[in-house]
Amino acid sequence: MSFRSFTFSTGVSSDKDRARSILNKLYPGIREVKTPLGTETLTIATQNEIMSVYGSPRYYATISVLEDVDSMKLDRIPFPSIHQIASLCFNRVYALIVGFTQQESLELAKYIVLLGGKFTPHFNSDITVAISPTFLSSRINQVTEINIPVVTSQWVKKSFESLTCFEPNSCLLPPFSGLQFTSTDLTPSEHKRIRNLVEQNGGFWSDLYNEKTSIVISHSLCTSRKIELALKENVPIIKPSWIYDCSSKFVPHQKYLINWWCESTNKSDLFAGMSFSIHCDVNNLDVLTEIIKMNGGEMKEDASHYIVPYDFKGTGNFVTPRYIYDCVTEKELLDTKSNVLYTPLGYNLPLDDCKNKIFSLLDLPETTRQFVAEGVRIIGGKVIYKESRNSDFFVTTKSFNDKCVSSYFVIDILEKGKIPNMKCFPALPQTPLLKKICMDIIRQPKQNMQSPATAVPIESVDDFTQKVSATYSQDIIEYDLVISQSQFVSNSKGQNDPLMLMLNDER
Repeated sequence: MSFRSFTFSTGVSSDKDRARSILNKLYPGIREVKTPLGTETLTIATQNEIMSVYGSPRYYATISVLEDVDSMKLDRIPFPSIHQIASLCFNRVYALIVGFTQQESLELAKYIVLLGGKFTPHFNSDITVAISPTFLSSRINQVTEINIPVVTSQWVKKSFESLTCFEPNSCLLPPFSGLQFTSTDLTPSEHKRIRNLVEQNGGFWSDLYNEKTSIVISHSLCTSRKIELALKENVPIIKPSWIYDCSSKFVPHQKYLINWWCESTNKSDLFAGMSFSIHCDVNNLDVLTEIIKMNGGEMKEDASHYIVPYDFKGTGNFVTPRYIYDCVTEKELLDTKSNVLYTPLGYNLPLDDCKNKIFSLLDLPETTRQFVAEGVRIIGGKVIYKESRNSDFFVTTKSFNDKCVSSYFVIDILEKGKIPNMKCFPALPQTPLLKKICMDIIRQPKQNMQSPATAVPIESVDDFTQKVSATYSQDIIEYDLVISQSQFVSNSKGQNDPLMLMLNDER
């Protein structure tokens, strides 16, 4: 564009002589006027004045642009698709804008264009910087994989204010920015550490699960109201190790993500070649069905595996929901004999002797803690992770009163369906030999206990609160030894259910 005249806005008060010199060099014969004479007049203004007339048919530029043109030895002012420009400091910037509202994205785009840069909402190999309020985006993950900096919107705004391209490292996006975290089934010490790291790295924390929850931190798909809600609402459930690994530099969360299907439509082959049928008394049928299908399994009546409640009685290829959840958590097909909780216990639940009893789990190895906690909840107990005068049992490796027992105490309850003599299970330090013995006990086959056909109350564990006064809801289910075909859920209507045939033959 060739200009015949130029003028200064009321906001420009200095460096006018410098501007006149550069303009006469670029456009010989150009003359200064008091007021603009249409589109042939270039108005020299401040960046804020230019922002206010963004999209106008008249041409506007700053003195900074004139200086950039002169230093870069250009023969003209390189206006973008619009008629305004504030600087050329972004002339090498190609920004990916992602994660903002439409209005916020448009605002950022204006700044970038006025600074001489380019932008896109899509990932490509030419991107030089990404601007986002959060790392929780597939496009941002692509950017981090090739070490492109991810910055906050402040990087653009600060650059515009100074008409200088700020160093991206000065405005890097904190790892947890824009995300609200909560956790479930962590020990108090780990809960505190995780919370501090989240808040130190730009995240928000709430001990409650609500509509703003972005991520649930948990070691596994444990029995928890928060886990149940996150699975139903497709909220990411991520292992604590991600928080630790991100404390110095952001790393993509995918390999730490337990319920990966909340972000992907691709199926895994974890349960490939396996088929399942779910007993109607199992909680969260829809969630289990989705997990099985997304991991390559098939739902049908003539199934290779039957998912049943923990108190189910019978022989056959039966597994519990815990088996499905742990396979998904570990991303491998586990041996059903490797954990007593993977197959039905065969006695009425909750146990009367354990119902509402408080078990304090203290100083246990992480794997043991998770197993014991799940076992206690299944038999009807309540789990806390601190010393309390209200505790009925202290499951620990250190003995400090007559209520202290080892983790084998809980294993024995699970095996036999009753509380044993506490003196037979004193709290002892964890050693490799004792750990091996513990695992051998867990893997031993169980003897199913016979019990009358009665209606049995099953206590479902509510959200983990890390408080003794946690509130638990109860669901009553009918237990009947006469199993009907309609009690199992599948996607087909087979006429000869092998489960029914086995049960009929047994009787």
